[in-house]
Amino acid sequence: MTLDPRQELFCRLVANGATPATAARMIGYADPASGETLLAEPGMGERVATLSAAREAGHAAMFERLEAWLSHLVEHSIADGQTGHALRAIDRLMQLHGMNGKGNGRLPAIEPVKPTPAPILDDLDLTTLLPSVLPEPQLNRRERRALKSMTRRK
Repeated sequence: MTLDPRQELFCRLVANGATPATAARMIGYADPASGETLLAEPGMGERVATLSAAREAGHAAMFERLEAWLSHLVEHSIADGQTGHALRAIDRLMQLHGMNGKGNGRLPAIEPVKPTPAPILDDLDLTTLLPSVLPEPQLNRRERRALKSMTRRK
């Protein structure tokens, strides 16, 4: 069944999220109940479903392209050392996925990493290792004076 231009416009408005009553008023019907009547006509519901599916497919394709582009931008910004750009791209990725921190999405919980205790070095005598690792600094007269004046100021 072919639809006239007015019916096609009605279907497009409903497929884009308008209520049937609002769409009917927008195309010139005075009675808001005529929106439900129009939607019940043969072929109208199918056309709305077809338009909605096409719109969803277009949004899904755009979402994937934006996600790939932002991920690429994050990688290159980090590689170039531009952390500000990387953080902005990460923020946009989070907004794209609905994780903007305003209550409608949160980051997934991450298990805290438990620190492993440092090995105990009871068997080693560190005093014998220190002189070989850290030799006594040799300062000339100018460096000693500078060091004294720095310690006096504090």
